[in-house]
Amino acid sequence: MKENHFDYIIIGAGMSGLQLALKLSEDIFFQDKKIAVIDSEWEQKNDKTWCFWEKDTTHWDNIAYKSWRKGEFLSKKRRLCFDLSPYYYKMIRSEDFYSYIVPILNARHNLTLIKETFIKWKENQKEVIVTTDKSVYISDFLFDSSSSQDFKTDTQYIKVWQHFKGIEIETNEPCFNPDVFRMMDYRLSYPKSTSFMYVLPFNPQKALVEFTFFSPFFVDEKVYDEYLENYIRKYIKSEKYQIIRMEKGVIPMTTFPFNRYNTNRCLKIGTAGGWVKPSSGYAFKNTEKRILQVLKNIKEGKTLSEGLFSKKYQFYDDIFLRVLCENNELGVWIFEQFYFKNKIQDMFLYLDEEINLEKDIRIMSSLFSRDFLNAFMKYIMKGKRK
Repeated sequence: MKENHFDYIIIGAGMSGLQLALKLSEDIFFQDKKIAVIDSEWEQKNDKTWCFWEKDTTHWDNIAYKSWRKGEFLSKKRRLCFDLSPYYYKMIRSEDFYSYIVPILNARHNLTLIKETFIKWKENQKEVIVTTDKSVYISDFLFDSSSSQDFKTDTQYIKVWQHFKGIEIETNEPCFNPDVFRMMDYRLSYPKSTSFMYVLPFNPQKALVEFTFFSPFFVDEKVYDEYLENYIRKYIKSEKYQIIRMEKGVIPMTTFPFNRYNTNRCLKIGTAGGWVKPSSGYAFKNTEKRILQVLKNIKEGKTLSEGLFSKKYQFYDDIFLRVLCENNELGVWIFEQFYFKNKIQDMFLYLDEEINLEKDIRIMSSLFSRDFLNAFMKYIMKGKRK
């Protein structure tokens, strides 16, 4: 059974699992530790796009498909162009991410990639027992990215879904400015919803165009198709284009307490661990930051989940999501206030949970309204009932 014993087991070879495996394998502190990553699929598909902002040149630049220094926000009433300096907005395709990380992990002497289907895990005082469809493994610590059934069925907590469909298109004529991406374009929105277009231009004739909802409800796929077609014709002004590839997804934006599943030996990671920023749906850099905190906790002998979440920002996210859930059509107003009353650099600091108190208050004040006041009172009453 010794060959089936590991110091650390990671369930899931998605973005969070592979980032964690990479950081563990790079750190000299863990060079004598046995690490395993278990997943039933290791195919390197190009079915996802991850975007994030950062100031510095990092190892992600090696696989960034495109980056931008300028962006814009549009609504039916207003348009704002912003310079992100000193930040870059970077895009990574899932295919490039996997192609970069998996060969590195395969070359690590202390890391094993296991292609099996995870079934369950059980913890006792000394170890964690992991069962797959082919074997049983023992680990000192477990990092689990599998989703919980409780989250799917729980109705107690706020759930707003970021759901989208994007198509990468190539037009017959130059239609895009490749130096400027569209963070949000509300000129074409689904009725009574927070829905917008997101455009990442790669060159004058090629771009990813995505129709995105932040909503408590879902729509039929034909809605995405209809709005994408209308937007490309009306605002990109292209009648003839080729669809190169398609991607779609659903990301939870929620107040659900994923940390309830964490123990001394087991830590939920990725979306299953609440590592998606609830008020934005961004996850890539949030994942990297939390992984660094987890490694720090291990080195200092602390609980795995120590310091992963800020109560202050959980409070902010609760209010924001409550307004979106109860008054979904207010989304365009909310984001207009965000972008037109605050610097984009401060917005990034706020979403990264690294902003100072003065700017923190200024950003929250820019959203002050009756709806936010009502959401604040509901949050307070919820706390009193606990």
